[in-house]
Amino acid sequence: PVKTTSKKKLITLPKSTPKESKTEKKKGKKKKSNKASLDDDDDDMRKRGRPKKENKESGFSKAFIQREHQKMKEDFEQLKEETVAEIPKKYSEWFRSIGFAKWGKVHYPVMFVGPYEIGPCEARDLWRKMFDKTGSEGRRHNMSRLVYWYGSEGGTQFSLVPQNSCMLYEQGLKKGFDKPWISVKKKMSDGKKLSKKDEETLQKWQEMEEDLAKNPEDRIIPNQMKEDHDALLDGEL
Repeated sequence: PVKTTSKKKLITLPKSTPKESKTEKKKGKKKKSNKASLDDDDDDMRKRGRPKKENKESGFSKAFIQREHQKMKEDFEQLKEETVAEIPKKYSEWFRSIGFAKWGKVHYPVMFVGPYEIGPCEARDLWRKMFDKTGSEGRRHNMSRLVYWYGSEGGTQFSLVPQNSCMLYEQGLKKGFDKPWISVKKKMSDGKKLSKKDEETLQKWQEMEEDLAKNPEDRIIPNQMKEDHDALLDGEL
């Protein structure tokens, strides 16, 4: 075997710089007024996008949070107004309509919703990216649809589903998408025990039928997240 020898590397340490005395440090610093400190905090928050504590005792600046809330709300309302104006009517006609959306191999009961009929969530963020990417009105007719899944909770409530996997209620009935519901109702009338899947079907269809009896504008989407400007005002952001 060939012997190898390792060479030690010489490390040159930098020359130490003379330390400043405490008196020299104090001379180099100017004492900030209380107002200047708060202004710096405000500037820092604008960069970060959320409130910065003034100090441990006072917590957040109430006046500053109110100003930021108003600014965020105005920006949000402007974006909402501009977006809604650019959504094709053929696409928006489905908002608050009831129907079915395909997940896997099954079509489940859903409500089709607009991007600002629901709170902030991942599905809405995906919709926004899709909307910005499509650009032209002609292409926006065929955008994927935001859906609210009946019988769902939390982060599974909303999804973005391709338009060719969505169908309005009357069309879905013609396709036989209500067969699971018919089966569950027959089991119930016969006094048979429902499986876990049957109970899920029962919940979805009961919720959907409650909304079918209401006018579209009266259909309520539960468990909404607050918009960022409202969450900021309530101290939740």
